[in-house]
Amino acid sequence: AAWASSAGAAPNAGAPEPAPPRPKLHRCDLGMPRPFECGHILVPKLRADPSLGTTKVTFAVRHRRDMSKPSLGTIFAMDGGPGYASTAKPYASSLIAALGPILRRRDLVLYDMRGTGLSDAVDCKALQDGLIQEPIAIGECANQLGPAFAGYTSAEAAEDMNQLRRALGLG
Repeated sequence: AAWASSAGAAPNAGAPEPAPPRPKLHRCDLGMPRPFECGHILVPKLRADPSLGTTKVTFAVRHRRDMSKPSLGTIFAMDGGPGYASTAKPYASSLIAALGPILRRRDLVLYDMRGTGLSDAVDCKALQDGLIQEPIAIGECANQLGPAFAGYTSAEAAEDMNQLRRALGLG
């Protein structure tokens, strides 16, 4: 794609990591005036235990307005949540309005953190509906998720974003 940089992957223990598969993109409607391209990548539920399988992380790309000049980079954004979708219209539209002129020569990638939005959302009814005290509901949710619960951390979310960056071919 015209918006992806050609920079290589960051080194890992002295050797370059293999590039993750490039995600397939499709035009998507986030309810905004300008179209986005959406896709997803699969990431380990818990990098320390690959036997737990994978989970989907969904994203949306909005290309810069001025394609006649070189890109000045890509901005990655996610709603701080927890639990909110970055690809939802309220977040996306307010972010685009706030960034305004910066997006003229920069692409924007919104991604739904694991467990949120379109990224294999976690469904823990008691927690989401506030049916019982939060500490008890969190414990019940952890039990429901089993060992994969350990994958819902800031460190795993940061690695997901890094894997997405690499999959998109961005330095």
